[in-house]
Amino acid sequence: MSAPKKQNFNVESLLEQLAGTDLRTAAFYVITGIGGGVYAPDFIYAAILFSTLPCPETAAVLVASNQSLRELLQRSPESLMEEMIHDEHDFEREQFNAWMKSFAVNRRACDGIYQFLEQGLKQRQITQHFDEPGYNHRLNDRLSLFGLQKAMFQRRTNFLQDQFLDNRRLFNATLDLCCIRYSNGNTPEYWIPIGERTELKKYEASEIQYELGGTGEEFRQLVSTLRADDGLDVETRDS
Repeated sequence: MSAPKKQNFNVESLLEQLAGTDLRTAAFYVITGIGGGVYAPDFIYAAILFSTLPCPETAAVLVASNQSLRELLQRSPESLMEEMIHDEHDFEREQFNAWMKSFAVNRRACDGIYQFLEQGLKQRQITQHFDEPGYNHRLNDRLSLFGLQKAMFQRRTNFLQDQFLDNRRLFNATLDLCCIRYSNGNTPEYWIPIGERTELKKYEASEIQYELGGTGEEFRQLVSTLRADDGLDVETRDS
């Protein structure tokens, strides 16, 4: 699997084609198929994002980094599964089922965290900051991918706040660029938007930063509930 130079493509048509598509098997196919290879950083970032939350938006980011994957994403889960079983004698269904469960946990956590952040922003209990473009300009690339561009004299922070308000599509597409912080006077705590804990260096490298303020304890309890895998109805495959 190579990673050719990025080219422009119609993201809206791709999103329409993938709407309602089960992309979990494709995510497993991609993330387990790139081991041992050498790829461009943008492709690696996109593959990790897609395997964190398989959905049309993260699939669009993946295709933007490697357009040869567009056809793969449109294949049925059954077709991909049959190919993996045929080509890999050491294919482990337990590993596949574990990934399916992780996808379900990540989806549930992301849904709950998105709603929590949106409510907090609207009530001015949570603040959102946008770091100046770093060396890789990934946020600008994602905005351009979805056809979003700041007007000449528009303030960057105002523009970004307007774009992210009530925009679940953009939230999904920039999950890997976000970090959440809670500091109650003690050692700060950091999370990524699927509810997993992270470190200060991730926060400092993030182009989209959320400060929880007084909602931190409530958020901590929410994440504990969302990340629990009990009660999840996840379709798995028997060996």
